[in-house]
Amino acid sequence: MHALARKYMKGTGGGVIIFELKGGISAGKRLVESCKLLHHRVSLGDTRSLVVHPASTTHSQMTPEHGQGAGYLQE
Repeated sequence: MHALARKYMKGTGGGVIIFELKGGISAGKRLVESCKLLHHRVSLGDTRSLVVHPASTTHSQMTPEHGQGAGYLQE
């Protein structure tokens, strides 16, 4: 993947920062709602700076067990 990114993005690719908040899913929702410079989107296929909260969007229908397997914890 890195070779393809270098080829097509010509060294201008972005980065991803992943972190966990104390307070669970509701804390993540509050963070997303408070962002002023980032766009809340489900897809990372965008040229803008994004904030993504899978636990309240794409992964919201998962059971707690599947959510833990996907890398997030239920409240």
